[in-house]
Amino acid sequence: MMPGWFARLLSRIRGLFGQAGAERELNEEIEAHVELLAERFVCRGMSRTEAAFAARRQFGNTTLLKQRHREARTFLWLATVRQDIDFAIRVLVNRPGIAAVSVISLALGIGANTAIFTLAKAALFDALSVPHPEQLRLLAHAQDERAAIRGHTWGDFYVDTQGRTVLASFSWPVYQELLHKNHSLGELFAFVDLTQFEHLSATIDDHAEVVTAELVSGNFFQGMGVGAALGRPIQPGDDAVPGSGAVAVISDSFWTRHFDRSLSVIGKTIDVNLTPITIIGVAPHGFTGASSVQRSQDLFMPLSMQPVIFPQKAGSLLTDRDTWWVQVMGRLQPGTRLEQARASLAVGFDQAIQSTISVGKDQTIPPLLLLPGGRGWNYAAQELERPMPLLLALAGLVLLLACVDVANVLLAQSSSRNREISVRMALGAGKMRVARQMLTESLCLSLMGGAGGLLLGYLGRGVLPRLFSSSWGRLHC
Repeated sequence: MMPGWFARLLSRIRGLFGQAGAERELNEEIEAHVELLAERFVCRGMSRTEAAFAARRQFGNTTLLKQRHREARTFLWLATVRQDIDFAIRVLVNRPGIAAVSVISLALGIGANTAIFTLAKAALFDALSVPHPEQLRLLAHAQDERAAIRGHTWGDFYVDTQGRTVLASFSWPVYQELLHKNHSLGELFAFVDLTQFEHLSATIDDHAEVVTAELVSGNFFQGMGVGAALGRPIQPGDDAVPGSGAVAVISDSFWTRHFDRSLSVIGKTIDVNLTPITIIGVAPHGFTGASSVQRSQDLFMPLSMQPVIFPQKAGSLLTDRDTWWVQVMGRLQPGTRLEQARASLAVGFDQAIQSTISVGKDQTIPPLLLLPGGRGWNYAAQELERPMPLLLALAGLVLLLACVDVANVLLAQSSSRNREISVRMALGAGKMRVARQMLTESLCLSLMGGAGGLLLGYLGRGVLPRLFSSSWGRLHC
């Protein structure tokens, strides 16, 4: 048999979902008892009116009886939550000024904190969705006023503590020289975020839209340690001849948006900047490429397609010695020290510069750096490292001021409601009941302020990085 306490618990839970019917049945039963008492008094010689009054007096307090019945059949405090919420909403609607000030204050405080903490997490902690991202190293170089590199350098940059300009861009001939040098960083692979150069348009089933893309070397997917969720990744054969390799691997989100995850997407042709491109694979879910952790690329295409996808007036960038535009990454082999890998690569880097550009007597070859590549070209972390503590402190101060403002508003409101609270307590409401009603109103304000704060944080998640990042452009050195 079911224990008595468990049966009572189930009965009370069922009572939460049938209150209207139970109230109606109780009212009918009370009326039936009162009517029977009235008939008995009429039989004793009373008039119908006197009998009705006498029956109700003898039956007792029906309101108290209904209250005890509610307490016995359900959890009363849960049953009255909806009443508290309805009353709280009516109070806030009747006081729109107070509600608006409170919600806006909380929304601004929560939104600022959400945006800043989201930015800090994305820039300082998120990693690429690849196996062992801590092994990835991004090649960079530090330039000063005597640097031998005087061509066009494209890419984001930051200034280190020594006042040098740190860039992660290399010319294609320099990358080719490094690729064939002996070093202890594994096989180097190259990539470039095309979105930073120009807007790409893709035509899919006669529908054109702007897309993001990353040009990658043939060994990119192999070096990143990822394959394809469907089809195959880009391979060295796709990147062998400049102007060839009109293939692409699409991202998982792009596959979902445009092809509804159809398996027939492999072999389909789309037009990218009026160039027919054949889809050969779909990248794994969560893979964003090597440029950024926060934003996923729509397309991955071979670097050999540069002369076709975005041709330059000066000719192909694949033969240009003066334009530094691709980024290079490698994977640190287990058991290899970072300084050992950097030293072996630095020798090849010096030789590559001397063989591709002329170095003057007063010019120096910039030192080669190996930056952590687990979060891509994470220059934003360098830009945000100094202002982030101040930003976090200011965000906390804004939230504190918002909370103090809302507390003052609610205190002022409660002092003006003394008469209302006194009347409610005189009618039988206990202190806990009144306190719960005040708490419900505060929770409604908090929920609305929190929803507004999350909306502001979502809308502002991309604003702060633009404020603290260097603009992408051609840096003339």
